[in-house]
Amino acid sequence: MMCHAAADSELWRIGIEDPRDPSKVLAVVPVRRGAVATSGAAHRGAHIVDARTGEIPHALASVTVVAHDLVTADIAATTAFALGADGATWLRAQELTGLVVAADGGVDTVGSAPPPACAQFC
Repeated sequence: MMCHAAADSELWRIGIEDPRDPSKVLAVVPVRRGAVATSGAAHRGAHIVDARTGEIPHALASVTVVAHDLVTADIAATTAFALGADGATWLRAQELTGLVVAADGGVDTVGSAPPPACAQFC
């Protein structure tokens, strides 16, 4: 989802679904400008491979990233998901904002400040 709204426009409220139960919303990301992307296996199955091992990662259920543009958000979400247990650490090192959902349902919010013009997960 990408939004190019003016600075004085209302925020878009992007719901992040629970990858273990898509009928539930885990978080809402208010975004004025920027992009939100989620990677995981909930809808498309095991289609992401860890290039380091050739294996399908199983540590995470999904990763959502908020960034200035959709390409950055999508690449970062997919990379963090592929990194498995190291995904949240990698997002922090990239100074990105994200929501990492572990396979066991644990949730880790990454990033102390949202990208400019974006709001945090709530």
